[in-house]
Amino acid sequence: MTKSNIFADHYRPLNPEDIAASETNFKINFVGLILGLFFLLIFRSFEISVAWKFTGLTVLVAVSVTLMEYLCYGKNSPLGLLKVYRKINFKRCCYKILGLFFVFGCIACIYWLFPLFHEGTFKKWIEYLKMMCPYLGGISICYIFLMDIILKQEKDEYWHIGYYLIHRKNGLSYAQLANLARSWLVKLFFLGLMVPWSFGHLSNIEKEDFFSFSLSNPVALFFALETICYGIDVIYGAIGYIGGLKVNNTHIRSAEPTLFGWIVAIMCYWPFWGVLFYPHFLDYHHTNRWMDIFDTGGVVWYAWAAMIVVCELIYAMSTVAAGTRFSNLTYRGLWHTGPYRWTKHPAYIAKNISWWLITMPFMLETIDLAIKCSLLLFCVNIIYYLRAKTEERHLSHYSEYREYALLMNDKSIFRFITRFFPFLEYRIPMDK
Repeated sequence: MTKSNIFADHYRPLNPEDIAASETNFKINFVGLILGLFFLLIFRSFEISVAWKFTGLTVLVAVSVTLMEYLCYGKNSPLGLLKVYRKINFKRCCYKILGLFFVFGCIACIYWLFPLFHEGTFKKWIEYLKMMCPYLGGISICYIFLMDIILKQEKDEYWHIGYYLIHRKNGLSYAQLANLARSWLVKLFFLGLMVPWSFGHLSNIEKEDFFSFSLSNPVALFFALETICYGIDVIYGAIGYIGGLKVNNTHIRSAEPTLFGWIVAIMCYWPFWGVLFYPHFLDYHHTNRWMDIFDTGGVVWYAWAAMIVVCELIYAMSTVAAGTRFSNLTYRGLWHTGPYRWTKHPAYIAKNISWWLITMPFMLETIDLAIKCSLLLFCVNIIYYLRAKTEERHLSHYSEYREYALLMNDKSIFRFITRFFPFLEYRIPMDK
């Protein structure tokens, strides 16, 4: 198919069976989640550090999900792609190891150089890395030898980097190097957030009084459910960033190539959001305003709390649907399972609706303040709209995503909105 035909507006699948199969399975990922919860319950009272519990949880979920995919789908599973192509070549592996450890060295220099990584959330991530470094070194070397046997491509990006460091000859294009650099930037930034956040949620769940809530204390019940939802999202998200490997075909295939795409994504995360954008530009009174308006324990209170928890649960299940492929700013395969069966951006939609329900800026003390805070929250909604659009533009490089997105124009539960706002409908970019 030519480029002009691929990106034509009239190109769309005739029926749902025409689109590519989802590369993740929500049921399998959900079973992985249940196994992870059992793991936490079993080891909750053990005298083991949160860091090691997180490590065990990550390994358990990632390995169990991968094995279940293999058992259920055989040759069509990610592991089914693994074949023995050659014998180990020690010299070739040495080039790859050199290239990989050079990348590790560059990452270490970045972490060492910038003060951002020596304070707050990132400081905990650096401490975790120091703890895991001896293990990661050995695992990385074993992984290189394994991939040298089963990777169809003899000379990957790390081989070219290692070869260049020795011979000053490089077979990689600038585009390949740039994509590799962007992929690692995604990992080193978001892992620095997700892993410490995971520690925090695990610590909250381990508290003795966490499961002591009851219907007689509806506020505690609400916050416990909220903690569980956000804990699932953050921990499964961290597993996704850690588990991006070629051995199970969950590696990063491409990272967001535009500066604007990066800006609208990372501005939603600490420190950019908490230090700069929210307090100085977008302070829409992020508090549990709804609890001040409704009588605690009343019918309306429970109904409103239920709507918030449902939104947060959809948000968490959207992360679970991605499984070990979860990642911002990257493409790691197509999934249209779980909440993604009903809309392209369930996490963004659910998250933004929950903020309106939680803060209720339209119900503040004065009309002036209500209008101002509502407009500010609407600006936050626009940022997430821009995130969705830049993601769509990036993922539209892949035909399977174009087919899925076009199908959602007709099948999404929000398709009726496009009748009033046609610009929300997906269109294949014509300048690709």
